[in-house]
Amino acid sequence: MNVLISLLGKVDRTTASGYPRTAYRFHDGQVAHAAFLGWALQQRLQPDRLIIVGSSTSMWDHLFEGDLDLADQAADLRVELMALCDQGNPVPSELLAQLEPVLSRRLNCDVRLIIARRGLDAQSQFGLFESLAEVVETGDQLTIDCTHGFRHMPMLLLAGAQYLEGLGKASVEAIYYGLMEPGSAEALVCRLDSLLEIERGVRALEHLDASGDYEPLIKLLEPYLPENINSRRLREAAFHERTLRIPNAKKALQDFYRFLDGGQLPFPQVLLRTALLERLEWANEPTHHRRQLACSRIALSRRDYPRATALLFEASINEVVYAEKLGDAENPDVREKAREILEDRIKRNEAPRNIRLLRRLRNAIAHGARPVGADAQRLIASEEKLQEFLSHLIEELA
Repeated sequence: MNVLISLLGKVDRTTASGYPRTAYRFHDGQVAHAAFLGWALQQRLQPDRLIIVGSSTSMWDHLFEGDLDLADQAADLRVELMALCDQGNPVPSELLAQLEPVLSRRLNCDVRLIIARRGLDAQSQFGLFESLAEVVETGDQLTIDCTHGFRHMPMLLLAGAQYLEGLGKASVEAIYYGLMEPGSAEALVCRLDSLLEIERGVRALEHLDASGDYEPLIKLLEPYLPENINSRRLREAAFHERTLRIPNAKKALQDFYRFLDGGQLPFPQVLLRTALLERLEWANEPTHHRRQLACSRIALSRRDYPRATALLFEASINEVVYAEKLGDAENPDVREKAREILEDRIKRNEAPRNIRLLRRLRNAIAHGARPVGADAQRLIASEEKLQEFLSHLIEELA
């Protein structure tokens, strides 16, 4: 369902009876005349459900006696509501529930009126999150109107919507804000969607750092990628990187790096540029074994020990290619020749001790088995010692 969520605040009833009627101007030039922006957005967006959130002392009567002509529908309930609001008394949620069908019929969409506690304590904030979770269904697409309401409520509403999005229950499609200048009868309706993109970008980076998965970032950047760096090519490169096929990932990610380095992303996506360049720097390493070492260092930072040890051992093989000038390290035959040389050195105890130890560690971690040798067993028994050993060996081979 498409769901619009609007906030409702209150005014000083000694100076005003409600929000002033305003000309709300949208980005496409369309102007809607209303006091409550939620009504203008409802007409423009035609949501399946409209959720209005306010406190118990918000001007709920304004919804029924302001912009909409409701004739004499539920007249007794509306009189009761007006009396409570005029006297500054709290409005019970039961009364609002009885009035919801009046608005639903008038607007031809499901309407929910939610009372949120006004306080800033953690329990009040949690209450708003719970209330939203009760009226938002899995798969809903949310539009947020944070124009009205108390000063802190837009922040809580946005956090609550992003909480639902983070759980995978709903997606936030847009954020609207009606900007009214003092003394003006017109308000510019602004889109604040960049707030969504910033939060999603940070979340996607965290996901990349935790798992090595580029997918959330690719989805965010897909609309801005040039033809030669399309999302399919990036997804294939990310797959190859995650399956340790570094040569297959290198070219596409090098092109992606150059695209980012050229500063061709708009705001707010450009905020990801520096962080992504740091994470893709490995693709610019001059030799195959140094690229593997860089990827091993990244895996180690994520505590991905199977990946870190596998890449590190492959780097030790390809370092032989580089040192012995055997040819193209990305050629399988050349890599196999280097492996045989290294294995022969290990058998004759001519390879460095740390390389022999790495080989035993790699095999044990890959197979989930107890490593051969007390030295390897000591390393595998302590994360701190394993981190120190692998980090030292990465720098040694680099």
